[in-house]
Amino acid sequence: MKTRISSDPDAPKGDRISLTAVFLRLAAGTLALSLICILFCGKVSAQSIIPSDRMTVWNPGLNSVGGIPNRTTICATVNASTYGNGAQDATAGIQAAINACPVGQVVQLSAGDFKVTSYLSINKGITLRGQGPALTKLKMPVGTNSNLITIAPQQWPGLLQPTNLALNGVKGSYNRKPWIAY
Repeated sequence: MKTRISSDPDAPKGDRISLTAVFLRLAAGTLALSLICILFCGKVSAQSIIPSDRMTVWNPGLNSVGGIPNRTTICATVNASTYGNGAQDATAGIQAAINACPVGQVVQLSAGDFKVTSYLSINKGITLRGQGPALTKLKMPVGTNSNLITIAPQQWPGLLQPTNLALNGVKGSYNRKPWIAY
C-alpha cells in the first residue's frame, strides 16, 4: 500500500499522511542527524579550516594598545558658562584648548551646552573629556554641513594627499596601523 501526502479529510486514514506529520518527521530526522554529527564528527575549529601559518591573534580595538588611556592630567578646562551655555559659538575656545594641550593630557569640558559651528580637529594623542552624555553636550546648529570632531591632521586627507591603505604587516607584529590613513 502506498502512502500519499494529503490534506483531504475524506481520504482513507491508512492511505494518507498529513503535512504536519511530514514536517515533524523531517524535523526529527534533521535533529537526529545533527546529534550524530556532534557525537561522531568532533568539533570543527578554525585551526582545522585555516592553515596555522595564516592564523592571527584576534585582539580588536583598543585592547591591542593596552586599553583606553587613563589620563588624569588636565591641561585646560573649558566652561560652558563662558559661552552662554550654548548661546555663543564655543568652537574657537575648544579648538584653542585642544591645540595648546600637550600629548597625553586632557581638555576638560564642563557640564552644559557648547555651540560648535565647524569641526573640532584632534590631531595628536590627547583626550577631550566631558562630564558625561547627559551633562556635557556639543551642539551643532541644524543645517551645518560638517562633522563634529575630526581625529586626523586634516578633515579630508584623501583629497589633498595620497593615502596608502595597502600595508603589508608581518604576522605577530603590532607596529603597523593601517587604519590611520595619513
